[in-house]
Amino acid sequence: MTEWLKTAGIADAELFDGSGLSRKNRCSVASLVKLLAWWRLQKEFKPFVESLPASGADPGTLKRRMTAIKGKVRDKTGHISGVSALSGYVETESGDTMVFSIVVNGGASGSADRMQDTICEILAKAKGD
Repeated sequence: MTEWLKTAGIADAELFDGSGLSRKNRCSVASLVKLLAWWRLQKEFKPFVESLPASGADPGTLKRRMTAIKGKVRDKTGHISGVSALSGYVETESGDTMVFSIVVNGGASGSADRMQDTICEILAKAKGD
């Protein structure tokens, strides 16, 4: 997997296990965004993005989150003790797609989730470039 990530330009990933639950896994937020931007250029992008949970939609981890912008966010959540992550794509009012990654260390997951949702709602309201 580390070698495959290098094809996408991700050199700083340290992978310990495949579950994502090990605290030994490491990757910068900038690399997560770079990887998601790389995916947008791949022919498999449509099935990839459609496999991600959509905001406010059932089923999925986002069914109760960001209901005001239902279907505008496609992302992957991640939680381990003291860490909350949300990375993916936001469709803006102008029809553009933004790539984002928000990782909060050392906070309560409920508060971090609400902050992430607010940021995504702000991004979804963006108009123009």
